[in-house]
Amino acid sequence: MEILPRVVQKCIRHNLDFNVDKFTKAYNIKTYKNGYYPYCNTCIKDMLAQYIKNTGCLVGGFYYLCARLDIPFIKKVWDSIQDNPNHPVTPATVLDLYTKALNNKSLKRPFEIWDDFSCSDALNDVEEAKKSKEQSEQELKDFIFNWGKQESEEDYEFLIYTFNRYAKNVEFVNPQQEDLYRDLCLARLEKRKAEQANAPETDITKIQTRILNIMNKLHLDDFETTKPKSLSEQLIFNKIAMVEQNNSEELYQRQKKYEKESQVRRYIKDLVLRPVLNFVCGNKDYSVDIDDAESYKLDMDKN
Repeated sequence: MEILPRVVQKCIRHNLDFNVDKFTKAYNIKTYKNGYYPYCNTCIKDMLAQYIKNTGCLVGGFYYLCARLDIPFIKKVWDSIQDNPNHPVTPATVLDLYTKALNNKSLKRPFEIWDDFSCSDALNDVEEAKKSKEQSEQELKDFIFNWGKQESEEDYEFLIYTFNRYAKNVEFVNPQQEDLYRDLCLARLEKRKAEQANAPETDITKIQTRILNIMNKLHLDDFETTKPKSLSEQLIFNKIAMVEQNNSEELYQRQKKYEKESQVRRYIKDLVLRPVLNFVCGNKDYSVDIDDAESYKLDMDKN
């Protein structure tokens, strides 16, 4: 019996000869030696995987594979293989399905030329896919820089949502203040995960204590009004509280000769400074009435 000679093809990437069953037929889209693509199936698989990784999608990766193989990427041909439920498009099947579709005469108009990659017509779509991938990668880098490496995309969404909720209408006066808000959001995420994992109550209590400590530093645990106070506003209120706690009682208990001075200062603080504070900060923590002036019993004409 006559033994037929072994048919081989050189893989230009390996620079080695392999049996033709290791290659994919070119289906006459472009004339290659022996009618096969010049890369073995293993090389094509590796190249496609890298292109998909670079672009973030199968269509983008396959587009650059077409450029490598010098075959045209035609949008309507690509769409035709995407719409066939009987032959799903995967990295393993895409080249075979696509090159067969290129020979489908019903898809090609008489005046169209599909000789090589220069006939491709979908560059914008693929570039948009690549741009979207690059944008997503940059966003992920920004998320990691601001929040550290989290387990999932939902974690970043929760952190950003919580940050926007807490920091709404807040003008940061320094980077340390912003960092505290981020620490608060991270602690909230940790508590949420601990509760979902049914962690021991002692662990959840520790996280809650840390949350309360951060809120105290940010003065977010003061519920006098429904309007959140910025740090600068809260500092004003803290100053008032400090004066009332440390100075007022001592001042009001002074000798008789200082009684009028005490009354004047109280009048200025309660009926002048506090209304100005309300106006500047937009708060109503200290409600005063003009009739309250009589309670100070000030008669400036008397000695």
